[in-house]
Amino acid sequence: MLVLLGIVVVAVACASFMGHGAAALAVVAAALLTVVAEELVRTAVRAWLRTV
Repeated sequence: MLVLLGIVVVAVACASFMGHGAAALAVVAAALLTVVAEELVRTAVRAWLRTV
């Protein structure tokens, strides 16, 4: 996890040096929202399967 975070930080830093910082941050934000949505769905399905 720490390695992945380091890669993301370096990628965003390099993109911002090239003038694409906003686009890089938008991609990172979209990826984080996707992960959060996946975790919410996984938790909801797990809870639903316990009750069924």
